[in-house]
Amino acid sequence: VPQPRIEWYKDAVPLSKLANARYKVSSATGLMVRRVQPGDGGIFQCFARSPAGETQVHTELLVSNDQRVIKGTTAVLACNATHDPRIKISFKWDRGGVPVMPSSGGRVSVRPGSLTISQTWSGDIGDYTCSVTSQAGNDSRSARLEVM
Repeated sequence: VPQPRIEWYKDAVPLSKLANARYKVSSATGLMVRRVQPGDGGIFQCFARSPAGETQVHTELLVSNDQRVIKGTTAVLACNATHDPRIKISFKWDRGGVPVMPSSGGRVSVRPGSLTISQTWSGDIGDYTCSVTSQAGNDSRSARLEVM
């Protein structure tokens, strides 16, 4: 008492300035991030201020595309890229530096923006990297696939 004023920041920017409807702040429940996306990762700080004083706490949100699947099921690794539709982009997948190619039987399917592996087994375990290239720039993201 009295109820403190709560302010949240992401990477030192007030959440009120980020205008992200997926971030919901409540004095009762704290901060909720709906439908977490890779760009949501970062350092979140909470400041509580009242006439009695102030305190702060911070935490880091790490967003991972890592997946665990049960042997024999299907794994889908996503590689989303937002871009100007006038610019052509290309996707390439590799596993440990070796290009991932579609299999003749369809067990491994490579499509723009996703890699699908059906009938997973222990030989599929590894780190997969999606590389996106265009005239405007290049980027890549990696994810670990574990088969249990």
